[in-house]
Amino acid sequence: MKNLIIGLLLIMLIMGSGYSMIKAEMHHDSDAIAAQKQKMKGITTEAQLKAVFKDPKKKEGAKLAAYENAVENHVLPRSKHFQTAEAAYKESLKLKHDK
Repeated sequence: MKNLIIGLLLIMLIMGSGYSMIKAEMHHDSDAIAAQKQKMKGITTEAQLKAVFKDPKKKEGAKLAAYENAVENHVLPRSKHFQTAEAAYKESLKLKHDK
């Protein structure tokens, strides 16, 4: 009986520490996304957006934040389907210039 209680306490400790680690990482990720969006404020022209997408140093999150900002500022229409920021950008350009 004593071993069962110790085993249950150990399992609860492991699960609790795993939960807290996941929660902390999710909080860190949301802070990073918010910081990326703050950096990408002010995309008002296609040229600015194109410069972001041409920069090889920019990561997917930065490109997606720039794309979202451009859509919010009505620089490009929102793409209906996309899996990556690059695909969304290309489809939005196609939508804008085919009208």
